[in-house]
Amino acid sequence: MGKRTGLLLSGPKQFMFLLRFKHFMLFAADQLYGDADFMFQQDLAPAHSAKATSTWFKEHVVTGQHPDTTEWFKFHILVNRLKLKDALLIANSYSNSRYQYTKTVTALTELYGQPHKKSLKCGLSHQSTGTAEGSTEHQTPGKRRTPTEGTKREAGNMPFRIHCYWLPLFSMMALAFMIPCSGAPDVRERLKKEEAEMLTGGREELSGDEQKLDTRLHTLKENEMKCPPFLPSMHFFKARSHIQKSAVFKVLKEMPKGAALHLHSSAMVSSEWLVEVTKRPKCYMCLTSTSAQFKFSEKQPVKDRICNNDWQLLETLRAGMDNNEKAKFDKRLLMQYISLFNENPESAYPSDNDAWDKLKSGFKAISGLVDFAPVFEEYLLESLKEFYADKVIYMEIRSALPKTYNLDGTKNDKEWTLRAFQKVSEDFSKKHPDFLGIRIILSTDRFRDKIQSVVNNAVKLKQNYPDLIVGFDLVGREDTGKTLLDYNSVLSAHSAKDLPYYFHAGETNWQGTKVDDNLLDAQLLNTRRLGHGYALPHHPVVKSQLRKKGVAVEVCPISNQVLRLVSDLRNHPAAVLMAEGYPMVISSDDPTLFGNPGLSYDFYEAFVGIGGMSANLGTLKELAKNSITYSALPEERKEELMAKWQRMWDKFVSDHCNIPPEQMLC
Repeated sequence: MGKRTGLLLSGPKQFMFLLRFKHFMLFAADQLYGDADFMFQQDLAPAHSAKATSTWFKEHVVTGQHPDTTEWFKFHILVNRLKLKDALLIANSYSNSRYQYTKTVTALTELYGQPHKKSLKCGLSHQSTGTAEGSTEHQTPGKRRTPTEGTKREAGNMPFRIHCYWLPLFSMMALAFMIPCSGAPDVRERLKKEEAEMLTGGREELSGDEQKLDTRLHTLKENEMKCPPFLPSMHFFKARSHIQKSAVFKVLKEMPKGAALHLHSSAMVSSEWLVEVTKRPKCYMCLTSTSAQFKFSEKQPVKDRICNNDWQLLETLRAGMDNNEKAKFDKRLLMQYISLFNENPESAYPSDNDAWDKLKSGFKAISGLVDFAPVFEEYLLESLKEFYADKVIYMEIRSALPKTYNLDGTKNDKEWTLRAFQKVSEDFSKKHPDFLGIRIILSTDRFRDKIQSVVNNAVKLKQNYPDLIVGFDLVGREDTGKTLLDYNSVLSAHSAKDLPYYFHAGETNWQGTKVDDNLLDAQLLNTRRLGHGYALPHHPVVKSQLRKKGVAVEVCPISNQVLRLVSDLRNHPAAVLMAEGYPMVISSDDPTLFGNPGLSYDFYEAFVGIGGMSANLGTLKELAKNSITYSALPEERKEELMAKWQRMWDKFVSDHCNIPPEQMLC
């Protein structure tokens, strides 16, 4: 039998050559495709010797104006021959397009890279023995029929031949996607690689030591997944004690996290520290039907609108208890009044309303302790200590600047509070040179009828404290508060230079409501970051515009779970953002109330739950770097902070990369 030469199209770039009627190469189609799939390969052989494909097509009366060359015809020939599932999915996505074939070919070209180079690797002159099915013609090896010979043979059956030429041509174009040459990446692997690169941290280049640590973390995560229950699927209050034993969590505790960018000034320390504050002299407590209030005073406070019951001196209450009773009393304070923590959270907070009501009463209870002037500075200092111990080296804090009170009942103004922030930050940074300090995002609650005076005061304070105050926000529950649109006339009157915005927006799961539109208005008001942004994946246009502006989302996984937006953190919308590589940072919102001090607990939930097995060391690295990149610091300070963080990161990697993964016993 003589050797038969067939046509191999090795990728989408060859498609484009064919569409333009340019040169194309012939290969041993009978070997690569089989005779059954290519009964017409002998009719395509003449094209191999043609100087230009267009000449050959012209000789066979196949022109660009023939109806068989329409988008519809070419698209359906392509789809009918495609057998690779991924390629079919791509083709089907363009089925309703006016240019369905062209767009499909373009998409496949982008997916498959540089097929011309791949064909060079495969070799451009493959030959094999054999003949097409049904053919009795013999051909001398190396001899090819000329275009004239082919034309004469088929002159009597030209209409049929037109279809016959197009059918195998586009069949081969389609099948080319299914026959990659040896060593070329499989389509499926190519897709996986592209998705992995799109993931948060997917383009981070890891050093050799970082790759070792990445492998270790991956193994540790796999070990934990083998031991049910899966912790991020549990309520944090039930999972916390298990997380503390996690090998992954222990590594994350040591990881430099950069900055904490979403914190509220009234709930930053561990609740255990606040319980100790209640043991100080002259601290009174008043119990209400649902919560407790605290106050420091020279004498017993009188009944008022805050608490209509008697105020009790805690020193006196504790004096009549033994040690066991004191421990139970302190746990009651911790569990019931200054924290949402509960051993049975689902029954304690059956709805989001219950969780938010408890949050509100918790803030009121805490304020009586931390707003006492002698405690306030100690409270700020303890907050910095706890975050610094958790490898955080910069903080941006939302604060309404509470008016602190003194033992005699007198109050200090907001500037006293600002000076306290400034003093504590500067003193702490002197003792810890790698800590860059704190900055304040002024805030007010979103339940006010008017905010004109609040915003005007914020502008003035920012002018007076340019290195401390960075912007403005509206805080409180979005579902029941006023929308950004309600305050638009006031907010839109100020330039971003006068008062940058860092809005809470999208902390809701009520899609399509006025509350949901806060995301649109936050974008229109040029917010610098999004607080929570839970609903952002539901707004593709807004998301795209915010991404172009470089607006990061402040993700607080545990807060979102405790406040009943999501139960299983694998289902958190941030999983979509992470998969797309949308810029995000991780923060803890209100650690006092949620029992998640520092950032490590939230990093654990994000890394293991939201990111799943896809999240890796590159993900953690980018999240930490994002906290610096998207901070409110000026560029020169960002560079300084990034350099500090990088030194800490390098040491962290060096210390942990050679430790073998621990085997976890279920």
